Amino acid sequence: MPVMTTFNEFDHPRAQSGQFAEKHHSGDTITLASPDDAIIEALKTPAAIDVISEKVSKLTPKQVEGLALIKEYREPEAHDAAWRALRIIESHEVQQMQRPGVMHNAESANPNRQAAEAMYDFAFFQQGPHRTDAHDDALELARDAAVAVAYRWKIGRPEYPGWTQQAYEQLTEPWARVMGKAHPDD
Repeated sequence: MPVMTTFNEFDHPRAQSGQFAEKHHSGDTITLASPDDAIIEALKTPAAIDVISEKVSKLTPKQVEGLALIKEYREPEAHDAAWRALRIIESHEVQQMQRPGVMHNAESANPNRQAAEAMYDFAFFQQGPHRTDAHDDALELARDAAVAVAYRWKIGRPEYPGWTQQAYEQLTEPWARVMGKAHPDD
């Protein structure tokens, strides 16, 4: 399992405190040396989603076919379990954002999640009437990978027991097999 630097939303660079402290991940203690290190780590997420988006915009027919074939053979139960774990995280984020008279959804609570959905929507509509089932499958795998990357830093957090490295890989591996890793630290 790769070592991963994690931090929680209260320690995020845009949070009020801006302070970073010792964090625990899979039994190992990881210390972020400074807020700058955490900012660099946080910037990897949108950059990784941008790379996925760029690759989606240039999918070749061979890549589309490869992704569609992989999707056909993935484990539906494990895939659904990974998405259930993500939905718990999203629900928690939305609850944290709730204010009287203001409605939020997963995309408004997490800008990286919004970028992943925007990538999917743009690519979906860009194909128009020329879109095929194989292309839809490829886009679904791209979205799976991008959304997983958006929540990568929450892997192993005790409040999200289903969001494990295995769940993350369930959503990113199909994409990685054809297109390359979803995040630079994978």
